[in-house]
Amino acid sequence: MKVVTICPKFFPGVLSVFRNLQKVITSVHYFPEEILNEFNVDCDLIIFGAWHNDYARILPLIKCKKALLWTSSALQMNLTPNNVEIEQYKHILQLLDDNIINFLFIGDKKLYATQKNYRIINFPYPVYFNENEQKQGHFSSKTINFGLFTVSHCRKNIFNHYLAFDDAIRKNKDIKLFTNVLKIENKNFECLEWMGEKEYLETIEKIHFGVNVFFSESFAYSFYELMHRGIPTICSLTIAKNFNLPKFLYDYLVINDCDDSKEISEKIIKLSILPIYDKITLSNECKEYMREFSLQNNKKLKEMFETLFI
Repeated sequence: MKVVTICPKFFPGVLSVFRNLQKVITSVHYFPEEILNEFNVDCDLIIFGAWHNDYARILPLIKCKKALLWTSSALQMNLTPNNVEIEQYKHILQLLDDNIINFLFIGDKKLYATQKNYRIINFPYPVYFNENEQKQGHFSSKTINFGLFTVSHCRKNIFNHYLAFDDAIRKNKDIKLFTNVLKIENKNFECLEWMGEKEYLETIEKIHFGVNVFFSESFAYSFYELMHRGIPTICSLTIAKNFNLPKFLYDYLVINDCDDSKEISEKIIKLSILPIYDKITLSNECKEYMREFSLQNNKKLKEMFETLFI
């Protein structure tokens, strides 16, 4: 089975999916601008990520089976300006009805549950677990470093995170935040703005805990990237459910109300004052669970692809 993926560079969430997919089933990725007047790549399936106007030009060039991957949840779609994603989703459904695409892959389980077409298929997110990326013995410093990394736009409740850290730092001056989305003049905030992959990986090496309390995520790769490295990461109930987090992690990591900055702050403080032994234990539990999660998800993904070609 040969799979090709196509997606623009400015869809970071979808690109994260396709980067992980490359490591799970050895797919090959192209950017739309690399495809000109013909596309003669030997493959069994081409997956387009989300929707981009260039796809209308490229779709007629494709001779093999075609699928489109949709990663937004219904809530995320509703939060886009002028209902852009809702209109795009309707357009994609029409492409499926007109047999211009063969399959629609939906990542969000709740959105998928509302669809009844047999060619609309739930897409288990690929997650690559790399033993070489594990952090060891990283809780020895006096400063407790937290990381908040995401793409900043209208669908993120960024200000809740700022209020939470502002409150937590007032109570524990040893807390420091590394972030690429909050531009705040505060000695306890290190605002990194844009980061390439090298800078991002170097920053991850400095942090002890992560925070990713976003209410509209269908799947949060930034959460996975920290957790599988053994960096316990506070998250929303939505993210916890999407990752099927075990209940024993809820007390440390899961926020019930994303709009409750005080609840986020209390979790930040709780992690910051854990004894070192408990921090290491929690780190190991996060790594081990993410190892199992990646095995299960990737197995489901491979089975899904196999069924397409029976």
